[in-house]
Amino acid sequence: MVNAAESKLEFEPMRTSRKLLWLIASLAAGSIIIVILKSMDSNMPVRSGQSQPASSTSEQLTDEELARLAAKQLAALLSRNEIAASAEADRVRLGTRSLSLRTLATKVIQMNGRFVAALDFSCEVDGTPMKSLYSGSIGVDTSRDSALLTAVVEWVAQYGFAIGSALASPRRQGTLAVGGFLVHEGATGVRGQAPPGFSPDKAFHAQVLNHLEPLLRESFSKDPPARLHALTLTLALGGEQAQGECRADGVVAPRLCERALAFAWPQGSDPYMFKQYYVFVPAQLQEE
Repeated sequence: MVNAAESKLEFEPMRTSRKLLWLIASLAAGSIIIVILKSMDSNMPVRSGQSQPASSTSEQLTDEELARLAAKQLAALLSRNEIAASAEADRVRLGTRSLSLRTLATKVIQMNGRFVAALDFSCEVDGTPMKSLYSGSIGVDTSRDSALLTAVVEWVAQYGFAIGSALASPRRQGTLAVGGFLVHEGATGVRGQAPPGFSPDKAFHAQVLNHLEPLLRESFSKDPPARLHALTLTLALGGEQAQGECRADGVVAPRLCERALAFAWPQGSDPYMFKQYYVFVPAQLQEE
């Protein structure tokens, strides 16, 4: 298990601001995930020994249970996409490699009659804490546990798949190459009403990454254990003023975010939130 306190890098906490949480909650009614992968199971994750979703029990889900649920969901999603994977407690086995997960529910609040849950994820790769993969997910639902389960499912699709794919199959067919990196993207998340015809395919991701490429290397951590790098874009678009938060290797990157907001994003009649996660395999590791 990863112990965030042991990390040498001074992380800015993955705490989502109340303003951003309010925006997410206000757009939640139209929330969709444009999944670029095969569909995930529609079944709600269940506790071991329980026949009903954990959110229906009187006990609240613990961080340890959420980590195990995330590992199980991620292994299933990778397997459905022809990447050999299996789950053991909070660990995902990927051939000779392993990915261990640690979760921390940092905030659960009620807004507009719904629960909004913020869930942090830390990763351990092959027994070594991978600080660059520190990330967070938001879930919105009608109860605390349902919101946390939603955060798990969305993390698996938007973050976990990209991480697992990069570890198990860095040269997977169709993988993008930008600035000396092989890049694995997770599912694209859109909250609110997506612009008509918006289709975040490989060509779209290539355009976004090429636009950001001049600032990528300087934004990534120089810490030696960062054998993988990661980028999270969380952008509120289509309103009077675009805004957002971008993180490189888990740390807020204002200059990179400024450049991201300057991209020619699709416009519609209503504002929407765009969320995307990328994992970068450095050139020197591509042959491993």
